[in-house]
Amino acid sequence: MGEGRRDGAFAAPSTGAPFAAGQSFTDPASGTTLEVLGVEGAGYRVRVTPPGVSTGPGSFDRPILGTGVNTALWNGGSIDQLAAAASAGGPSVTVFVGGSPRVLVPGAPAFVNAPFRSALPGGLPAGTIVFVVR
Repeated sequence: MGEGRRDGAFAAPSTGAPFAAGQSFTDPASGTTLEVLGVEGAGYRVRVTPPGVSTGPGSFDRPILGTGVNTALWNGGSIDQLAAAASAGGPSVTVFVGGSPRVLVPGAPAFVNAPFRSALPGGLPAGTIVFVVR
């Protein structure tokens, strides 16, 4: 990603100074973004975002690819936002609530999605693991 090094520690590419929480850098060659979430001891906690992937509410943390089951993190938002994002990625989304699976089928009759909506009336928080089936 074009990081520089100074005295064996990662350094910001433009300044050579150590990374700080809240900084982000985009690699011009790949379009990948590195966001520093925090500094932990001698290391960094980072989020790496491929090009074309949103990190805002109402989106998945990665593209939903291929066929079969895709595992992703939900970036937070309402059930309607999840249904819209899932419609573009696949026919269903499964999450686990209290150890029980809950399935959302975008476009299905209301009774099909009633258990999902009643289990998550406020939507899904950011960081929820979801399984998108294509």
